[in-house]
Amino acid sequence: MKKNLTINIEIKKRELHSRLLLSLFAASKGFRVYLGNTAEVLWAIEKNVIKKTIFLDKSIAKMKSKTLKLLKQKNHTIFSIDEEGGQVLDDYKSFLNFRSNVNHVKIVSGVFCWGNFDYLAWKKKYKSFSYKFHKTGCPRTDLWKKELSVCYEDEIKDLNNKLGKFILITGNFAQGNSLIDIKKHIKTKKIRSYVKTQKEIKSDMNFYKEDKKMFLKFIELIKFLDRKLENTKIVVRPHPVENLKSYKKLLKNCKKVVIDNSGYIIPWIKASSIVIQNGCQTGLEAYGLDKPVLTYAPFSRGSFTTMKKTVPGKISKKIKNKELVLKYLLSNSSKSTKKINKKIFDFRFYKSKKLSSENIVRVLQKVKIEKNNTNINRFEMKIKDARSKFRNMLNFFQQSKLYLRKNEKVKLSELIKLKKNFSKYRKDFKKIKIKRIYDGLYQINNSI
Repeated sequence: MKKNLTINIEIKKRELHSRLLLSLFAASKGFRVYLGNTAEVLWAIEKNVIKKTIFLDKSIAKMKSKTLKLLKQKNHTIFSIDEEGGQVLDDYKSFLNFRSNVNHVKIVSGVFCWGNFDYLAWKKKYKSFSYKFHKTGCPRTDLWKKELSVCYEDEIKDLNNKLGKFILITGNFAQGNSLIDIKKHIKTKKIRSYVKTQKEIKSDMNFYKEDKKMFLKFIELIKFLDRKLENTKIVVRPHPVENLKSYKKLLKNCKKVVIDNSGYIIPWIKASSIVIQNGCQTGLEAYGLDKPVLTYAPFSRGSFTTMKKTVPGKISKKIKNKELVLKYLLSNSSKSTKKINKKIFDFRFYKSKKLSSENIVRVLQKVKIEKNNTNINRFEMKIKDARSKFRNMLNFFQQSKLYLRKNEKVKLSELIKLKKNFSKYRKDFKKIKIKRIYDGLYQINNSI
């Protein structure tokens, strides 16, 4: 008899590594963990394949009402940690208004926070529920720790052997270089009540134009560096929901450019000589990994939104034109890992002797929830698998490219390979078994 813990994944490239690490820690402490894509996890809960779990969601945003209602009806205990983070923002208030509401705070048993920045904001906005907020840190920041670098050393070596010296330029143009038309994007936001008034719609359209402009400025920079830099490759890593074809079309004549957003970001950052970005979470990750970071800012960004992504610019070298970027890259200054505005960074990311994953598991161990045995109908799972494969075929033709990119299925082979890598850090992880329930849903247990 064990406690069940269910952890969902939306964007695999962003969340898989950290959420598997958390799952392994939980399994090592006696939890039976269910890990999988959000759609597959919710189907299992709706059909009572997974019963009475602690459910760790990726946010309690306004659009989550239907999901939270289902979980509550099925007697699950709900916790959340916001995977978007909001750490790139100068002010957390607007982000919190967008990503929460009081009814959802009432429903959940707890919210895990990345650091003082979000922890204090949650407590201030929802004073009556201050006991629900836990300053644990986020598992994504665990992967910045030096002791976990051993988990990625083979990938880093492979990248360096394949590419040699390279600079990493990361995209952050989810609207300006989107997989879907801006009008469809706004229509979706209206349905989800993210935008309601004409003023908000106009602001969103203006932000799209600004984002498009920044995207094209980055293309200009990449072409310029391709012509001027010698003996250095330029790796361009678009955001998971950006349109890759736009990069390939616009940069097709560049000889030193490699466009690749495969795998997890950490090995790419560690293998690079410097990271160039604008308002991107990667800027914070590079800072946390002691890698030189440059913000390319040919114009001020964020004029049309209250959520201004200014923090990566505050903790990194900021340059406004491509000629000065080149000059900086050719200087010894580009090799410096001297910390800029370290207090801003430290305020956002909780530091403790234990990993954030361990801090979260410690909180979850105190939750009183019924222990139970697993009872999975194998015949029903085979039917589910067949239906899932058929639905995937339909989705390929019917769903938007954005939906398919965001909901890429988690594979058993990926989990096994990752567990092997994490076992270099914790030998007891080797004993943990990962079992496929059906396509996109897995059980992680220390004794299946």
